[in-house]
Amino acid sequence: MRSLSLKKRDVDAWGIDAGAKYKMSVYSHPSIEAEFAYGSGDADRARVTNTYKGNINGDDTNFLYFGIFNAGYALAPRLSNMYIYKAGLTLKPFEMIPHVGENIAIGTKYYMYKKEKEEGGIYDVEASQNDKNIGQEFDFFLHWKVYNNLFFSAKYGIFFPEGAYPPEKRQPAKYFYTRLRLTF
Repeated sequence: MRSLSLKKRDVDAWGIDAGAKYKMSVYSHPSIEAEFAYGSGDADRARVTNTYKGNINGDDTNFLYFGIFNAGYALAPRLSNMYIYKAGLTLKPFEMIPHVGENIAIGTKYYMYKKEKEEGGIYDVEASQNDKNIGQEFDFFLHWKVYNNLFFSAKYGIFFPEGAYPPEKRQPAKYFYTRLRLTF
């Protein structure tokens, strides 16, 4: 049995998440948002979620973080070897209906995903091609505060894979989620 050699190695990885949201004081209270996120990558790393067999040349630039970064329902990627561009819009279109409309919000978000290093991997190991274009995603949601202690949510996302995926893996990925929450 071969033993693993544990060596201390320096990591030179970077990440950033910056965004802005603007809420308007007009009918339906539209809220528009934009966000940019980046996590550095490594050209010789196939797996971005751990360090085991992750880096070959010893110069580790993979952004490996702790916690959660929300970026789309369907792809839901880790922020590693990736640029993420997001634009979103939220509305309260039924606010003219008393006791109901101000408690219903609908919205959509658009994501564009790009690799930093086209040779490197991302969280989805099926994106194995040397191409920077990971894909695009559209998300839609409905949030309804039915009563003070009853909440309903519905979410739908569809991801369209692009050149980073082999041609046979480029079918859209869909996500659908509903939740009814009662608090007391």
